[in-house]
Amino acid sequence: MNQVTANDPTPQDTHVDKPESSASHNISLAVWGVDAPVEAGSAFKITVGAKCTDDCQLTGSAVQVLNTQDEQVGSGLLGAELYSPDVKLYWTEIELVAPAEAGSYVWQVRLSAPPQLANQPDPSGLAETRIHPPVEAIFSFSVVAQASCQVRVTVIGQDNLQALEKTRVMLRPHSAFTDENGVAVFAVAVGTYRLFARCNRYEDYDGMVEVTGDMDMQIELEPSTYEEDYRGNLIRVRKS
Repeated sequence: MNQVTANDPTPQDTHVDKPESSASHNISLAVWGVDAPVEAGSAFKITVGAKCTDDCQLTGSAVQVLNTQDEQVGSGLLGAELYSPDVKLYWTEIELVAPAEAGSYVWQVRLSAPPQLANQPDPSGLAETRIHPPVEAIFSFSVVAQASCQVRVTVIGQDNLQALEKTRVMLRPHSAFTDENGVAVFAVAVGTYRLFARCNRYEDYDGMVEVTGDMDMQIELEPSTYEEDYRGNLIRVRKS
């Protein structure tokens, strides 16, 4: 079984034993594009891609998505076009529905090559037919309660009180970047969250936030301190 990360379209090989009188081709299977996190009961999509190590065309290969109870929750067929010139995978996008309960989940993707592919003669002449055994991969994702509150976080620099745009802000597990006004907006459920912010030339912000309803809040990032090393390079001084 392959294990792949949700946002990495790089395939990983699945190795199988070669039976006698047949040519068994390996298929690499990848899953990516999973939203993070997913609201309970909401629709989300994944992208599934596959490649035969012998460059066989995998168009029409059946893809199944199975939940933790081994029940099918989605399906699709690989298309005729490759994903991109750089990512040479036959692929499909599959729409799924998140579980109703918040938590972390690991689901399985199973791919079966079309029957007509396995019945083609092996061009090498070393075996009667080419065989593409089914392959599997797993992907993980987190589910959060449905949002009921909007939290606006404004980030400014402590040194000049100016808005800090393109700052990464996390209301974990939610993540966003500030706009030109230094504002990041989150749709979240009531609860306690860890608030984290990171911006170049400033110290990280790390704190806890209790969300009971819609909120507008502002945080100030402290400028980082630098010192010159023996080569004249500026080195950031880490705060203890």
